[in-house]
Amino acid sequence: MNTGNIGIKEPADIGISNIDVYGNVKDDYVITGELDYICVNDAYKHKKGTTYYDLDNKGIILNDNCKPYAFVGEKTPEFKGRLAIIENIETGKLFYPKRSYYNEEKHGYIGTNSYNEYVVEFEDYKKSSAKGVKIYASRNGEYFENEKSIGKFEKCRECAGLPKMLVNKKPIDTNAFTINKKTFSLPDKFSVIASDKNEITNKMTILIENDRRKKREDKEDQTSHSDSVPSNEEAAKTFKKVATLWNNYENQLYFDYLKPLPDPQGSILFNLEVTNLDNLKLLMPELIQNGKLYKVSELFIQNFFENKIKGFANAPLGLYSFYKNPDTLDIFQKAGSELVHNFYNKKGESYYKTKVIADAIYKTDFGKTTIENVIKLVDQIFQYQFSKNPAEIKNNKFLKKILDGDWFKEGIDVETFPAFGISSLDPRRPDEERIALFCIGGTQGLKVAIKNFKPISTGSKLGYEATIIVQYLDTFGVSESDFTKDLGVGEMTNLTEYNYRGGVMAQWILQHQYNYKPFTDYLTYTVKMGKMWKK
Repeated sequence: MNTGNIGIKEPADIGISNIDVYGNVKDDYVITGELDYICVNDAYKHKKGTTYYDLDNKGIILNDNCKPYAFVGEKTPEFKGRLAIIENIETGKLFYPKRSYYNEEKHGYIGTNSYNEYVVEFEDYKKSSAKGVKIYASRNGEYFENEKSIGKFEKCRECAGLPKMLVNKKPIDTNAFTINKKTFSLPDKFSVIASDKNEITNKMTILIENDRRKKREDKEDQTSHSDSVPSNEEAAKTFKKVATLWNNYENQLYFDYLKPLPDPQGSILFNLEVTNLDNLKLLMPELIQNGKLYKVSELFIQNFFENKIKGFANAPLGLYSFYKNPDTLDIFQKAGSELVHNFYNKKGESYYKTKVIADAIYKTDFGKTTIENVIKLVDQIFQYQFSKNPAEIKNNKFLKKILDGDWFKEGIDVETFPAFGISSLDPRRPDEERIALFCIGGTQGLKVAIKNFKPISTGSKLGYEATIIVQYLDTFGVSESDFTKDLGVGEMTNLTEYNYRGGVMAQWILQHQYNYKPFTDYLTYTVKMGKMWKK
């Protein structure tokens, strides 16, 4: 088909299958169809730094050595205009943009609903919150950028050889709950109070239960061991550097390596010291026992880790606190210390005493936004309840099915999980963000229960008064990748790397070499809410 300077790839026939693209038998039948492409070349002038949308509708910026190769065409309207394939202009290789948020999806997955047959990773992008560009073509070869026509093109590029990309959809469920975007708003009145205990009881109706850990392949953070050692070169390198600093704590080698502008001679001496751990089994209890790390002990590692959770950084001249507000300093440090000591009891007991942390998270901009998005969602469910027969409004059967992870992938497009990264260390950010980063980082599960619900009907209005429990969960545990991953901040100073990687590695050593049990910690909020609207 000659469609101008854009190649349109015909979609495959739609059919019913219970086998996915990897040959795995699915529990439910799915509808599969090939994703419609449009290919771009000189017709579209890519500008470095442009934000595009990936298949999850997340903004991404390509690295300088990459450019768009194909976008999704108009015959796949759900993904129309989103970036489908990227070309590395140095190597000519094609890649797929995978999910950018936390990289929780299996390598090779494309966005929420789409899969490819080659399982190719794509790493060359940066997450962006800016408004993006969407490109697509009509059937007659007219080219559009963000719905604006930029003309027709006569010369078509050969599309042969493009890899298949499949869209897997579950059958449409006419009973599934959907959001009304026009009325997606906060209740007329509401209050959010953090709690130090589990407020959810067995008698409550559950509306939402989305545990994102269930579908993750890497579950190392949820396990404990006594004999794990670094599994790759990068992890071993980090282990040896941090262990060497611990073993030289507060001597001249330690000071010289961590000072803002380390001299070359100091770096040479430090690297020479690191080689003392070469060709040894990097198991901390053995290294301590055989005298290789004579200044290190289990208690030393505990104290180092606890200081990080309490908000302290190690510097050449001693500890300093990231917290700036003297009114909450002691409170935040105590909350971090109590959390850590639940880890130190080695029992893996669930932890609910997080009122200080939960309250701080709700006071941050992002924490408040995500939690209030959940409140908006629940308000939608309550409004939906009034669409039923009058006899059903007062019962506790709000939804035919609890809103789970599968629903969240398709059912809502705003953030509902608080998460905090290294940017929270910026001194211009509030201390509440820092305690969220040190103690929680990101949340991994969400559960919402109804404590009470009172429908209201007057002459001209309907409404409700309700109390719900919003509960987030997180695993207090780490994987090896947590202390080796790229934080996206460029080259780190020796001091920053020591405090970040050293803090996470200390927890990894306690968990995977001393058998400290990870546990689930919970953030619990009691929300009272009410709304009235015209019949």
